[in-house]
Amino acid sequence: MNKDYQSQTQANLKPTVKTPPPPPQSCRMLKKITFFFSKKAGILLERVRDSQKQILKKLSAMEDKPKL
Repeated sequence: MNKDYQSQTQANLKPTVKTPPPPPQSCRMLKKITFFFSKKAGILLERVRDSQKQILKKLSAMEDKPKL
């Protein structure tokens, strides 16, 4: 009984199905997708910075005007 139990536990320890490595095509797609989104994020960041500059210009122009 003890031997039977040991062989069972050893069989359970061995991985039954090895996961195959991902095909190179999916890696390429992932790279394309991440590149696309990083590009989009860069464009959005530029827009945000531009709008911040415009807001700062408007604020400084408002501060320069004499208050009545």
